[in-house]
Amino acid sequence: MKLLIVTNYRPTRTDGSSAAGYALVENLRKHGVDCTVCTSDYAWQKDLIPSARSDGIEIFHAWFSMILEFSPEMLFYFIKKMRYFDIVQFGSFFSLRTIFGAFIARLLQKPYVVCPLGDNITKWKDRKTITHGTLKFLYFHCVVKRFLLKTDCLICTSDQEYQRMTVMLNKNDLPHVIIPDGIETKCFRETTDRSIVEQNFGILTNKKIILFLGRISQEKGLDFLFDVWGTLMAKNVRDHVLVIAGSERMSSGFSSSIKTHLSHLTNPENVLMTGSVTGKVKSALLQHSRCLVLPSYSESFGIVVLEALASGTPVIASTGTPWQALESEQLGHWLPYDKDAWAQAIIEMSGKPDSFKKEFTGKSLQWVENHFNWDVIAGRYIETYAKIIS
Repeated sequence: MKLLIVTNYRPTRTDGSSAAGYALVENLRKHGVDCTVCTSDYAWQKDLIPSARSDGIEIFHAWFSMILEFSPEMLFYFIKKMRYFDIVQFGSFFSLRTIFGAFIARLLQKPYVVCPLGDNITKWKDRKTITHGTLKFLYFHCVVKRFLLKTDCLICTSDQEYQRMTVMLNKNDLPHVIIPDGIETKCFRETTDRSIVEQNFGILTNKKIILFLGRISQEKGLDFLFDVWGTLMAKNVRDHVLVIAGSERMSSGFSSSIKTHLSHLTNPENVLMTGSVTGKVKSALLQHSRCLVLPSYSESFGIVVLEALASGTPVIASTGTPWQALESEQLGHWLPYDKDAWAQAIIEMSGKPDSFKKEFTGKSLQWVENHFNWDVIAGRYIETYAKIIS
């Protein structure tokens, strides 16, 4: 089977879609799939490109912004080479490369699948001015929608993501399959010292860390999280620190909103915004936090949940995420947007004895390995491809 994957493929693997993409390609190849990746040179250092190309990665210069990431060279590659593949997979349906690629695939009568990768649009009624969101809405309905409706299959990471797609496309019987993202657990088995947290952020060992880890944006529910934190501080809980770790590329409006929420907190010194974290610093935060909080209003998957559980840290997630299993598997809580319930859940998690950590780590790590193993997930992708091209 010859497969062409057209997607983001960052060499740093720091974003969730790139990390998942690398793992998927590696495991597809282990299963014997002849897999070629087509991507742009965004975030690539020039000296890394030759070796990547020798490993079946076609890298083209992006003429436009990070969002569009397309070039004429990529278009010509599609025209010349796409006919030689059995099936094409596109990641992120807003990208121009997906639009042009899907158009050429249809001309060549080549089957293609689309992985939404969390792409979303705001409803028209929620648009107030001519903004980026308004243009995105029009672009979706005038251009993107027609290619999504013609795809041979949508590969969604959760039922929640699929339901969102049915609303966006106003169609309930879309050809689809639910295949979650996976995670490589090897890197989470290595224990990191708590001193790394103190050295990098000055958080003393007597402080209990509550961790938010992810992109800092409107849909992540940080405004609600600050309300929860205010409720927690009102209970005279002073030995807790809320660490917000993630990229701080925010719109000016949202940035002002964050600052306003922080200024209204009783103890703003108990909230620390670290920016992006990677490597051992990220591992130390994951391993030594009392719980991870994910209050997102809308979340297709949330790989950070698996990272926390693989690190032996329980999770409190909102009902805007697809993580109801946290309750059924006793790995944390899946809660509505009730700040008192969240505050109580945080107090419960942070009050667990030290002996809880070892037992929980064994249980949570095993659950992640059983259900989100990339080898098994790659097999499900191959089954999907085979059904389409048979």
